[in-house]
Amino acid sequence: MDSENPDDSPEGLVSRLFSYGFRPLFLCTVLAALAFIGWWIAILEGIVPPPNSVLNPIAWHSHEMMFGFAGSAIGGFLLTAVANWTKRPPVHGIQLATLVACWMLARVSLAYDFGLSPLILTLVDSSYFILLSLLMAREVVMARNFRNLGVIGILIVFTLLNITFHLDRWWDVPFDTQQRSIRAMLIVICILLSVIGGRIIPAFTGNWLRKNYGPEVPAPVSSNGFDTFVILMTVVLAISWMSLPMYWLTGCIAVATGMLHVMRQLRWQPGRTWKDPLVVVLHVGYAWIGIGFLLLGISILTSVMPTSAGIHSIGVGAIAGLILAVSSRAALGHTNRPLHAGALASAAFLLINLAALVRVGASALGLDLIVPAAALWLLAFILFSIRFAPILVGPSAR
Repeated sequence: MDSENPDDSPEGLVSRLFSYGFRPLFLCTVLAALAFIGWWIAILEGIVPPPNSVLNPIAWHSHEMMFGFAGSAIGGFLLTAVANWTKRPPVHGIQLATLVACWMLARVSLAYDFGLSPLILTLVDSSYFILLSLLMAREVVMARNFRNLGVIGILIVFTLLNITFHLDRWWDVPFDTQQRSIRAMLIVICILLSVIGGRIIPAFTGNWLRKNYGPEVPAPVSSNGFDTFVILMTVVLAISWMSLPMYWLTGCIAVATGMLHVMRQLRWQPGRTWKDPLVVVLHVGYAWIGIGFLLLGISILTSVMPTSAGIHSIGVGAIAGLILAVSSRAALGHTNRPLHAGALASAAFLLINLAALVRVGASALGLDLIVPAAALWLLAFILFSIRFAPILVGPSAR
């Protein structure tokens, strides 16, 4: 978000929990991170059976990490940011509670087969993104904050991809809609991260540089036509990888887009922020986007790199890394606390990036390191929850 403003911290646990989007939805994100990865590793190791789902285990895992884990974090961030963007009161109370209930119902409906018809299951699973899109659109339109209509467009794409994921279960189509939807969702999340990251990373970096080096220090380059071109190339990549995932042109687009993201980030002066974990983790998380696209392109153009290396570079390094980075900052700033990571959060940042390195390395080198990577992931989110769960449910600092 463009700035951090504290919430009003109403009395009472339930009222406080549903007073601001970041509170319940970031808790949902932590729950999903721990439950879905813990469950997935237990399935792979034969400790527990896979969920009694209408989906096969791989489809369930992919869907829940994209639409469940990342989806709750995106909702928590956007509902918190939109209050800043529009200067309107945050979405709260029964509306926010209903949104959280939709997210939970979607998770349960996909973990267990309740005999729902494909159409009803699609509606239940998509209800979270439908309601989130409507809430965000209402806030933006009522405030005439048309600058952020593009974000609403991305949410609508999320909703359509969630519906498309289920399409081949209730309509005879000649291709696998599940895999195409997951591929597109991965890149479209990167588009959202690129849009938001282009606002907050140079802004927060500039604030930190001015605070520590003086007001005359040159600020990071703000968004311009080059940034727009990078985002448009990422849109092209999403369309190409969804429709022609192993075509040579898709590989070329992925490599070019990865290089463009690296060039874009270098304009934000990432090397000068290493002293502040809350700032440097934003840069590291964004760097994984460029790395992931490069690895993805190499995997398409050659046989030396599996596709999973690029996927997990984005999924673990970029998405999970930036979720920890942004949610930490939001939880501190919006509860009137100093923007100081502390030892636990700093360790969580380190561990999630180690998890990305191990998981990507395991794919690239053909090593069986999935369990160590998962252990690093779980430990990162455990430390994050110890640090921030009391903040998310507790009153703001006075």
